[in-house]
Amino acid sequence: MKRTLFAINYGVAIALCATIWAACSSNPSKTGAADDTDSIADTTAVAPQDTDVVAQEPYHLDFTLKNLLDLLYHHGDYELIENSGMKFIYEASLDMGEVEGYELVYGRDIEKGEKKEFGYELKATSPHGFFFEMSFDTSTQVSLSFASQDDANTFIETVLNTEPFSYEDKTFYVHPKQQDDGQYIHLQTPYGDNDFETRYVLYPPRPRDGFILIEIEVYV
Repeated sequence: MKRTLFAINYGVAIALCATIWAACSSNPSKTGAADDTDSIADTTAVAPQDTDVVAQEPYHLDFTLKNLLDLLYHHGDYELIENSGMKFIYEASLDMGEVEGYELVYGRDIEKGEKKEFGYELKATSPHGFFFEMSFDTSTQVSLSFASQDDANTFIETVLNTEPFSYEDKTFYVHPKQQDDGQYIHLQTPYGDNDFETRYVLYPPRPRDGFILIEIEVYV
């Protein structure tokens, strides 16, 4: 009789264990399996990205030889100049007796500073600020001034790589000429048979008043 009860109890125990095992297998959360899964998920999760960090594209100077000619030929047309990305900064005049001085400045990322006897101090509001300055008295003085040496060099390189092009019914050619103190860039138009007439000359860049100056000699 005891052996029969033991056999019955043993069979019940085996059946009960099988039932519990089946239940646990169908529902892993009843065991420690869920914790293991969460642990794996944690180690493979992608860390959230910082949305405040934005990749900054490299700066590219978008000021060309044609933009310069717009300033030289149409410096009084404020709308045309500003459409090319330049902003009117100031104009000033000075009575010097028999001669009246006049100065006009356009710029990009440039603002006026303290007033001078004639005109204003200028300062860049970004590392890539630059301005065009034209003044008249007994002659015409023109220049470009860049806050960045790299931008000044880029502009010179852009001019040197410019193929002949038409502007104001004239075809302009870029002819660099090397001299002892640097390279002078002659902007010329055809004249006669195989001759050229110089219109403007760009001088080698040099530092002045915290900017890199490119003087522009005007022939016409």
